Amino acid sequence: SIITSRSDAKFLKGIGKLPDGLLVLIDLNKVLSEDELELLS
Repeated sequence: SIITSRSDAKFLKGIGKLPDGLLVLIDLNKVLSEDELELLS
């Protein structure tokens, strides 16, 4: 697993390689608004 440290990818928590593809971990708190997060819970 590779963790990014680029400042322009603040929403990106990590990237990992899977047997069938790529796993991308995203910080939803930095991508979605408070209203959108509330809809998910």
